[in-house]
Amino acid sequence: MDKFGRAHSRGQSIRFLIYLVLLLVLIVIDAQFAHASNKINPTNRTIELHSSFLLNNRNLGTVSISISPEDALSLDAEGVMTLISDILTDDSLSELNAAAVEGKLTEQSFAKAGITLGFDLGSLSTTLAVPKELIKEQVISFARETASRKLAKPANFSGYLNILASASDSSQEDSETRSRSRSENFNFEGAIRVLKPVLEFEARYDRPNNGENVFFREGTRILYDIPSQASQLAIGDVFSRGTRFQDTVDLLGVALLRDYNEIRTRNVRPTTGRRFTLQRQSEVDVIVDGALVRRLSLPPGDFDIRDIPLTRGSNNIELIIRDDSGEVETIRIGVSTDTDLLDTGVAEYRLDVGVLAEQGAEGPEYDEDLPLLSSFFRYGVSPSLTAGLNLQAGESVQQLGINLLKALPYGTFEIDASGSKNDVLGDGYALFFGLDAFFGQNDALSRTLTFTAERESGRFSGLNDLGRTNTSTSLELTDRDNINLAYSQFLYKQIRGSLGLSASLDDNNEQYSLTAGLSGPLLGRRLSWSLRFVTDKSSNENEDTSGFLSLTWNLNRYARAVFDYDNTSNTFRSEYTYRRAQQRTGGFSAFIGSETGDNDDATFEAGIDYTGNRFRASIDNDTRFTDLDSDERSRLTAVNFNTAIAFAGSDIAIGRPVRDSFAIIKRHKSLAKNKVRIDNRDDGALTKSDGLGNVLVGELNAYSPRTITYDVDNLPLGYDLGEGLFALNPQFGEGYSLQIGSDATITVIGTLIDGQSGLPFSLIAGEATPVNEPDAEPVQFFCNRSGRFAISGLRPIKYELRLITEPPRVATIELEEGSNLARIGEVIFE
Repeated sequence: MDKFGRAHSRGQSIRFLIYLVLLLVLIVIDAQFAHASNKINPTNRTIELHSSFLLNNRNLGTVSISISPEDALSLDAEGVMTLISDILTDDSLSELNAAAVEGKLTEQSFAKAGITLGFDLGSLSTTLAVPKELIKEQVISFARETASRKLAKPANFSGYLNILASASDSSQEDSETRSRSRSENFNFEGAIRVLKPVLEFEARYDRPNNGENVFFREGTRILYDIPSQASQLAIGDVFSRGTRFQDTVDLLGVALLRDYNEIRTRNVRPTTGRRFTLQRQSEVDVIVDGALVRRLSLPPGDFDIRDIPLTRGSNNIELIIRDDSGEVETIRIGVSTDTDLLDTGVAEYRLDVGVLAEQGAEGPEYDEDLPLLSSFFRYGVSPSLTAGLNLQAGESVQQLGINLLKALPYGTFEIDASGSKNDVLGDGYALFFGLDAFFGQNDALSRTLTFTAERESGRFSGLNDLGRTNTSTSLELTDRDNINLAYSQFLYKQIRGSLGLSASLDDNNEQYSLTAGLSGPLLGRRLSWSLRFVTDKSSNENEDTSGFLSLTWNLNRYARAVFDYDNTSNTFRSEYTYRRAQQRTGGFSAFIGSETGDNDDATFEAGIDYTGNRFRASIDNDTRFTDLDSDERSRLTAVNFNTAIAFAGSDIAIGRPVRDSFAIIKRHKSLAKNKVRIDNRDDGALTKSDGLGNVLVGELNAYSPRTITYDVDNLPLGYDLGEGLFALNPQFGEGYSLQIGSDATITVIGTLIDGQSGLPFSLIAGEATPVNEPDAEPVQFFCNRSGRFAISGLRPIKYELRLITEPPRVATIELEEGSNLARIGEVIFE
């Protein structure tokens, strides 16, 4: 190697050594920088700040945390224990309490309980890492989540009017004659709330094909809720909901109630165990064990389940009732007992006092000569025992009863006993015993057993017998007994078998029914089947055996096809239904069905329901061919259109009918051109803005906490919507006026400067308060190590910024209208 080559080689070696030394220096510097950057508190003083508190990434709220110059963390023990008391096991909470030092919980305190305390610099949040075994089994409570939020306040003056319009066109014809009739009906349901009291009313306007148009009032009452007692006072037209053996009657008077099972039905009124009342003409679908077996058209009136033509041998029945305004309600009838046990010391009651009311041609008619009282009282003696007493009394009828409901390790049993005294009928009594038993719920062959026995003497009577003028010698009075036994269990995998025995006995006739059934899924639950055999025997008829077959094919999550066969009347029925997002704007459902059998040569049915943004509409058609050869047929076409208008304060909105309570949602003028979607999901929005003003959310249930979320399209840069939701806990009839957006849309970005040293503040918390509004809720903020801060949700006014230091440091800023993002540079605190 020549001299030049050796010099070149030495040069490369020197450069390599220089690069190596520089690399080592950079590594050391980087390590020192990394060590400094990992330090939470780089100052020489203890930092006090408010921080989000996360337990296993779940945000529980805000805590006060202290960070020492050595990065030691300590939390206020009382505040932390309040947030975690419902989450950690009792043993863990006890250990934490014992480990607290002078009201503080440190990293060492949590470590003793097996919990890791940390602080996330990126989000400035306090974190707890808790092992799974230290967390108690959680019950997800929507009410609790809503209660932790700031609730919106209802308007002092609000109201709504539901307008349920319907029109029907029917015809009947054969080879010689033809008749046709039309009618139009308008049902009005509304309420006006002033502070606490609510005026509730119902009215109806009928335009029949033949006859005079008529408008009549159905009922009017004043309601006053007492939320602290979960009670309600009603004055006016009320109906008394009876217990098992009590009758339900309309009255003009006063009602005081705390009834946890109270359901505000306007058409269907359950009365005694097997009876109900329809206020309006209705179509009734009879569902037995999940299969549609009969569709009935029933006029207004009282109905006894034993009197309408249901499928024989039925044990579990569901009636889906659609009245002539398109409203749908469901009642369930079975042989099972009630299961509404009350907790220890909890009572429910109802007291109704007034005079008998009957619906007349132009509205309620009151009989001042028939005063009445109806009441019941139920009390939780223990978690497993609820006892009750009930009383009904009129001028000529009195009834007194008791009720016991007991929980067993394997189910519940119930006893009802009632005695009556009637000036015409004499003394009577009624008895009921029911048992619901559940066995092997944790194994593959889970079993259920239900037994009920009921006896009602012929002279037993209730308030519906007040108007009787017959003498007891002119009546044929018979005792009636009803016995039902139902048993079911899984036989193999998902195939379930059931056996049922029922008997109905009186002095004139004895009827027995034995039912055997099998049901199960196929093709991964896309296809389900049900097969039932029923043997009936009556003292007046020969033994009769019949079979029922039902197939349900779930085509997808929205559509299904149902095929039923009943050999009693040789009836074959098929139906296709499609349902998608029925409770949301744009929701749609449709069905088409056909039926052939011995009673009718052919029946064709079809219907469409549509949920609009501000209305609901439906059309149904039913055509029956009694005899195809003679062209004997009947047709009924019904159209329904339901909407509502509501107001809360000075705000008005039109939308779908109101259920119990409602909210009117409006946009701030700064979002007037932005589209808003309420409770938006994959299947659509509950409601949305559409250029017709405020939107109405009428699907609020009284006493059921609710959050209403909202999304805004094309939100301006820097616009702060807050949480994006409203939290409500409505009482009956309450109306809310809620606004999306405000003029508090400005986000401020700047740097906090210490005027004494000229240096930026580091890791300091503060509050921003309007200068001219000292009582306004302050907006909290926090700066980073370089003094940079950002505050969202401010208005174009003057604010005072107050730093949480000792002593406090104060500065003012003034914001102007214009951009939603204000970069104000340095804010100097003297």
